Amino acid sequence: MQEANQDGNSVGFMVMVKNGETWDGFGFRLFRIVPRVGEYITMNDKAGQGQAYQVKAIFHPLEILPDCAGDLILEHAGTDVAVRMGL
Repeated sequence: MQEANQDGNSVGFMVMVKNGETWDGFGFRLFRIVPRVGEYITMNDKAGQGQAYQVKAIFHPLEILPDCAGDLILEHAGTDVAVRMGL
């Protein structure tokens, strides 16, 4: 995995989730490492249930932005438990 490079501890992305034909924005999030296409990211939803999202694409801007490495495009894969059980 590629190491984070911003402050030595984290790298920031604007996170978007594809839900069928629509998009949901999760806003700016920090990661310890740069996620790669195909990997899974987990987080709790508003009800506190773990959800899993697969990384579909990463868009890096041509110009360097001070706090953001780019856009991280995710697709909902199911609950955290269901995805883990299916591996």
